[in-house]
Amino acid sequence: MLPSIEYLNEVFICDPEAGVLTWRVRARHHFKSDRSWRTWNSRFACKNAGSLDRGRIMVGVAKGDRPNLEAHRIIWAMAKGRWSDKWIDHANGDPSDNRLENLREATPTQNNYNRAIQRNSRSGFKGVYRRKDTGKYQACIRVDKTPLILGYFDTPEEASRAYEAAAVKYHGEFARLGCRSTPTEI
Repeated sequence: MLPSIEYLNEVFICDPEAGVLTWRVRARHHFKSDRSWRTWNSRFACKNAGSLDRGRIMVGVAKGDRPNLEAHRIIWAMAKGRWSDKWIDHANGDPSDNRLENLREATPTQNNYNRAIQRNSRSGFKGVYRRKDTGKYQACIRVDKTPLILGYFDTPEEASRAYEAAAVKYHGEFARLGCRSTPTEI
């Protein structure tokens, strides 16, 4: 169960422009003992909340069934005054950039559209694959979970341009452009 917005306002100071949560001095009723209350406030009050976990900032809220929540979900909820029933996507693709201007509601599919290129990409471009049978580069995009082949090209750069044009058309604001990495050896 997610904590109420009122509870979040009791425990955090939210700076949505900076994308930062700061622990407030917590009230005694949040703790089981005087000792835990004093100890917690001396260690954490007025400090940034959360720690980095696989690129995301996670915060131990210790309320209900979900003691650890993603900071971007908390920031979005506090800024909007409600929890989102959708995913919260980072528009620039950086999961540690929790500025409100970088956060937007998304479906799981839209969130996947905004994914970065996989580290094990053999072509070095998102949506581009080398066909072993022809030696050509195939551009492919997913639209509503259905793969759509965009064509076959002599170079990965040409295939990438086709992918990016299709991403703008089909994925709109969630299109991730300019995805390039160092190709993985075959």
